Order: sequence, then C-alpha cells, then structure tokens
Amino acid sequence: NAIGVHALTWAGGWSEAEALETIEGSARLGYDLVEIPLLDPKTVDAEMTRAILSDHGMQVSTSLGLSFDADISNSDVEASDLDITLGLEVVNRYETNLLNTAEQGMEMLAEIDRANVKIHLDSYHMHIEEAGLAQAVTTCGDQLGYVHIGESHRGMLGSGNIDWPQLF
Repeated sequence: NAIGVHALTWAGGWSEAEALETIEGSARLGYDLVEIPLLDPKTVDAEMTRAILSDHGMQVSTSLGLSFDADISNSDVEASDLDITLGLEVVNRYETNLLNTAEQGMEMLAEIDRANVKIHLDSYHMHIEEAGLAQAVTTCGDQLGYVHIGESHRGMLGSGNIDWPQLF
C-alpha cells in the first residue's frame, strides 16, 4: 500500500513553488503519495501538478469537504469512467452527523453499491467514535480504501492516546 503525506505538512497553498516543495520533499523522504486538499479546487492547476508528480514518480490523492447541500449523486459514475476511486470519510460526531462509525460507512457503501467507492477511515475520528481501532478496520475489510493517520489531539504521532499497535 502506498504511504503518503498531507500537502499541508509542507505548505499552506498550492502555487507552483508550494507544489514543487511539497512533492520534492515528500519524494525525498520516501513517500509514495501526496494528498492535496482541494480547499478551493479552482486554484489547483491540474496540468502543473500532474507534471511535477510525474517528474518525481509520485502518486496523488485529493480531499474535498462538501457543503451540506452538495449533490454528488453522479460523481461516482463520472469518477468510475475516469478510473478514480472515491473515499467516504467517516468523521466524528462533532464535525458531522452523517457517517460517524465504520459500520455506518459500510451501510452507506451498501446503498451506493459502486465498485469505485470505498471507506476512508481516520485514526483521529476513530479514536472518538469507535470501540476499537482494529474493529473499525475489520468492519471495513476489503472496502477500506484509505486511512489517515493522526494523533488523538492532532499533535505529533506517539504523543497522544492512539493505540498504534492495535491499528497496525
């Protein structure tokens, strides 16, 4: 599995200089993938990003928070046509009331019933909502497409309450 790093670890935006710094730094440290937050999708130059990723042999994922009234009903079909996997992130109850546990995520996945839609877990959110980290991963099984690794207080890994051996 690819191991990646979030772009905001390196830079606060996605100008050409910031993209280069992020991708070069991530490749130099041995990461396989950079996650680009699409805070404002219109500001991401896809061609420039694709070229820098290619120059450094890096993969990419993106993340996008949706507004309450966003309509994504056709996004899974369009993404499938482009060989793109969509991840439904399970988030804690203080940030959303839609998908708070791996089990709820799996129920939603069954309703969507598309091969290119997977579950995205995050150890920070799992620590708040799940009875156990391993249980959440097991619940998702082969439908687990992506995992964010973050400490219980969003600080440095190992300085909080996450039971890392249980997760891995």
